[in-house]
Amino acid sequence: MNKIGRLFNSLSERRGIKQKDLAEAAHISKQSMNGYCNGGNVPLDIGMTISRTVGDDQYRAELASEILGGLPYFNGDGFESS
Repeated sequence: MNKIGRLFNSLSERRGIKQKDLAEAAHISKQSMNGYCNGGNVPLDIGMTISRTVGDDQYRAELASEILGGLPYFNGDGFESS
C-alpha cells in the first residue's frame, strides 16, 4: 500500500469518516477511493481536495511531508514526561 493510501486510512479511522464520505468529498467514485485506500496510486489533486474538504491538520501535515519530503508529523505520542 502506498503512503497516501495509508494516510487516507489513518484519517478515516481518526475522524470516523467512511471511505464513501471521503469519495463524496473528493467527487470521485467509491470504487476509486477504495482502490486508493488499498494501495492504488493517488493523484495529487485528490489528496489535496480531501485535505481542503476535511480540514484535518494532521492529515495536511502528513500529506505535505509525503509530497514535499519534509519532516514527518509529530504528535507527541512518542514522548514521555520526565
